[in-house]
Amino acid sequence: MIKEAGYFLAHTLKALDEHSLHSPSLFNLYKALSDRKDKQRFAGIESLRLSLLKNEEEVALKDFGAGSKTLHSKRRSIAKIAKTSLISPKYGQIIANLAGYIKARKVVELGTCLGLGTLYLAEGMAPEGHIHTFEGANALAQLAGNHLQYVSTKSFSLHSGNIDDTLPEFLREHSDQELFFLDANHTYEATLRYFHWIMANSAANAVLVFDDIHWSEGMHCAWKEIVASPLSGLSIDLFRMGIVFRQSPTGAKLHQIWEI
Repeated sequence: MIKEAGYFLAHTLKALDEHSLHSPSLFNLYKALSDRKDKQRFAGIESLRLSLLKNEEEVALKDFGAGSKTLHSKRRSIAKIAKTSLISPKYGQIIANLAGYIKARKVVELGTCLGLGTLYLAEGMAPEGHIHTFEGANALAQLAGNHLQYVSTKSFSLHSGNIDDTLPEFLREHSDQELFFLDANHTYEATLRYFHWIMANSAANAVLVFDDIHWSEGMHCAWKEIVASPLSGLSIDLFRMGIVFRQSPTGAKLHQIWEI
């Protein structure tokens, strides 16, 4: 927690806002990501969140990743999972805005959880788009599948099982995916492993979003390596999330820290 506070302070001191961006392409991207005027379009998702926060039903979990900051147990209530693991409304709207900005049609999510991130991505992507979402815990995958079926009208495929097993085969057969949201195994090793797998098997203009980039020292170090990688064109640090464009809108490799 102390290190995370230090990361946050460093982020705050270096962060840029819309008034500090002189490149038109970056300014337009900032404005698109920070747009939170039309909250009503997400009302169904937030209604689902409220119901999950009140659901004390317990589910059996097998966690393949670092998970949340709480202690892991074999059984957890849906309410507790919702409280500790769901994407916030702010960042949900950011990934929806990003999907809309790049007109994403082929979307991949690692870490479905209860499906709220999936629903935000689906809300933002193109009407004819399709989202593939991967979840290691079978019980969560089943719950998320119900939520996606009844809340969203978008097309989706849910892949259940250890992502280390399911993702490589998928990428070999679907190497044209455009937007990736990585919110699964929050470890240094897994984050870099997924990054390199995706970069080797994705569209030339692919965009990757990493959740919890300063959640731990391992994630912080993984993010630093991703930013420095020659495979990353533009990288943006939002503190909670990091966004990587394979092709920089400015035409040059660039890293920025934004306050949205």
